[in-house]
Amino acid sequence: MNVTENTPPMFLWATSEDSLVPVQHTIRMANAPADKNIPFEVHIFKKGPHGLSLCNQATAQAKSQIYP
Repeated sequence: MNVTENTPPMFLWATSEDSLVPVQHTIRMANAPADKNIPFEVHIFKKGPHGLSLCNQATAQAKSQIYP
């Protein structure tokens, strides 16, 4: 991703259990806005598979996809 001084603030999140995208990718991505002094926030959650979205009824296709 090309981050410039015009890039808006970012919210990045991942889970440690994601088997598709390693959590290290999110950590590395956080360096880009940090290097440009762009506001950002990062959350790494312990549990949850890839593709959680909002983890609530609004985006879940089944109750098994809801992670409180």
